[in-house]
Amino acid sequence: MKTDFMFPVAGWHHGLSENAKREIQRRFPTLSPDRISNEAGYYRMIRDAEDLHPSPEEAREKLRTFRQQIRKLYMTAQSIARGPLDSVIRHGARVNNSPVDLETLQMSLLYSEKIAATAITLIPKGRRRSARERLVRSLSAILQDAGESIDAKPKGILCCLVDIVLRDVGEKPSDIPKLVRPIARRRRENSPK
Repeated sequence: MKTDFMFPVAGWHHGLSENAKREIQRRFPTLSPDRISNEAGYYRMIRDAEDLHPSPEEAREKLRTFRQQIRKLYMTAQSIARGPLDSVIRHGARVNNSPVDLETLQMSLLYSEKIAATAITLIPKGRRRSARERLVRSLSAILQDAGESIDAKPKGILCCLVDIVLRDVGEKPSDIPKLVRPIARRRRENSPK
């Protein structure tokens, strides 16, 4: 599904199937199938939106280009404001009842350049977290809230839940313990002793 919106809205309508919810309820009665289903729907949205959005490095590069274009436009506006075209631009603004004059435009461009520079620093370094990684983090939080143990054992609850969700959303789960291991380790390290 292609969309200009960050997340295809249909994802929320496509949580887990009733069969998957029943399997979770049967195998893990302390867990909320509805909460896991919401995470499955969110996972679908994130997964489907990954192709629509740039990587962090691509986003930084796009903002750098944007910032350069703003700076170039500001310099052009400044040269017009200091030259003979200033009076023509002012007259054109009056004729068109423009709420924006050249001075306001220049100020807006300066702010926009500063905003773009700040935005570049706000983009996290490194790689974008995968949708699967986010899913495992969310499911481990659900397990933690329910007081369940979190480990990377192939037959452990977290691996089993990830397997159920991925199969239900039409993916072939592969090497789930490898995906779960770093998150389970961090959860254990951060849990109170």
